[in-house]
Amino acid sequence: MKRVLQFLCVTCVLTALAQPVQAQEWSAEQLEVMQVISEQWELEVAGDLSWTEMLHPLFQAWPVGMPHPFDKEGVYRFHAAEADQSKILAHYIAPVAIIVTGGTAVVHYNYTIIIEYEDGEREMNVGRSSDILIRTENGWQWISWVGDERTGVEDN
Repeated sequence: MKRVLQFLCVTCVLTALAQPVQAQEWSAEQLEVMQVISEQWELEVAGDLSWTEMLHPLFQAWPVGMPHPFDKEGVYRFHAAEADQSKILAHYIAPVAIIVTGGTAVVHYNYTIIIEYEDGEREMNVGRSSDILIRTENGWQWISWVGDERTGVEDN
């Protein structure tokens, strides 16, 4: 476990160093959208499926490796079915670009997670996501996302 945590720290530092050299300053609106994404991650890590209420009723996304797109109900069913098979022990998200125009936001970010499976095995995964949110009377909601590529990282 110590080696996994060391690797996570190195990954986080390398991710930070891989960001553009110029300092990134986010506007209040960009930070607001990023806060919504952070809240979704926190709920998912906690195993709280209420985060699916943050999806717009017209939500459609096509996760990498899936043969078809998922709607809001499909996402809920998929996550509910796998909830007892694994859990996220730790996560780190690093925004790369946040575009907000009118009532639409597109956020590109990298993430690193440590997952523990029901058999006790642990795995570190890294990935990237592009989330598309729209502003509604209920706040920012996902209309789609792309990516969520996860690659197991060996602890060598």
